[in-house]
Amino acid sequence: MASPGQDEENAVLPFSTVEAIAETLLDVLFTTRHNGVVQKASVAFTSLCQSLYTSPHERLRLLPSTLLTGLLHRLTTSTYSFLRRSGGFPFAFMAILLPEPTT
Repeated sequence: MASPGQDEENAVLPFSTVEAIAETLLDVLFTTRHNGVVQKASVAFTSLCQSLYTSPHERLRLLPSTLLTGLLHRLTTSTYSFLRRSGGFPFAFMAILLPEPTT
C-alpha cells in the first residue's frame, strides 16, 4: 500500500486542488440565485463526485463523505432560509448522493 504522499504524487491534481474545486462549486451552489448557474454548477459537482467515488486514491474516494458532513453541518447551523436564499442546497445533496456506488 502506498503512503498518502506517494499516492498523491500519482494523481493528476493534488488533493488540495480537488478539495478547493469542490468547495468552490459548493459555494456557487450556496450563494447563487440564478437557476441556470445553479444547474450548471450542480452538473459539474455531480461529475466531480462521480470521479471521486471511482478514484483509485482512497483520500479522494473519502472526500464526498467529508463534503456531505460539511453540508449537513452548514444546513443545521445556518440561521437563514435555504428555500429563499439558496436553491442550491438540494442540488448539492443530490450531486453527492446520486453518483455514490451501491456496493
